[in-house]
Amino acid sequence: MTAAHDLRQPLERLYREFDYTSRVELDAIRFPLRYPDSRDREIVALLSACLAYGRVDLFSGALEGVLAKMGPSPAAFVTGFDPRRDAGAFADFWYRFNRPRDLAAFCIAARDLLGRYGTLEKCFLAGDDNGRGPIGPTLERFSRKFLDADLSPVFGRGRISRGYRHLFPLPSVREHQPVDRPHPPALAKLADGRGDHAEARGDRSHRPREVRLRALPQAHVRRLSRSARYGRLRALRPQNRLPALAPRAAACLIRSWSSSAWSWEPCSRG
Repeated sequence: MTAAHDLRQPLERLYREFDYTSRVELDAIRFPLRYPDSRDREIVALLSACLAYGRVDLFSGALEGVLAKMGPSPAAFVTGFDPRRDAGAFADFWYRFNRPRDLAAFCIAARDLLGRYGTLEKCFLAGDDNGRGPIGPTLERFSRKFLDADLSPVFGRGRISRGYRHLFPLPSVREHQPVDRPHPPALAKLADGRGDHAEARGDRSHRPREVRLRALPQAHVRRLSRSARYGRLRALRPQNRLPALAPRAAACLIRSWSSSAWSWEPCSRG
């Protein structure tokens, strides 16, 4: 028997016993299932998948607002979308990396692809030149069609936003690729906490107070986009003329580390 045959029985049992009715309302699939028309379902399903970078309870509120603005037929809304007339419907949309213009760009790209292929399903299958091959290249072509669309009515100078790019990730691009150093040097092995940063000895005694540290791999740290930063935070300044702490009240703490536990003990100032 093959591994696929061994796996089939437990999967079939899980399928029979799974409480689909109670679980569907906790999943993002509930959004496209609201619509009986397949044209509405594919628009809502794609939009749900694009925004589903997080827990359902986080993005569901934002998605509910978008669907309410699209009306009873999201497909009809997208097909007749005019950015000068309809982009204002998303003026209050704000979800993590995405802003109102990202939704307007989504509608423009989907509108043009529907006009060319008829349905998003046919658009996807047009990029599937090998029905039995890997799905990655097909997903790549599908995402590229949205990224390469004419979005000049929304994004000036031909530069699309990072938020819109986030809606259509490319399988060929690694999620956490090196930014500044494509070939980082080997991580330094720090010694036993004495500050010399030399190679750690192999004959360590493992006595208390000896700590071995490991450097952070900076090559895989990516800068946050400007939209992901908190631009409205202000630094707090201390108040003037704060009273000084009384010498006796300002007890210092020393840290004693035994082989069993950490403990903090007050000590008098000298």
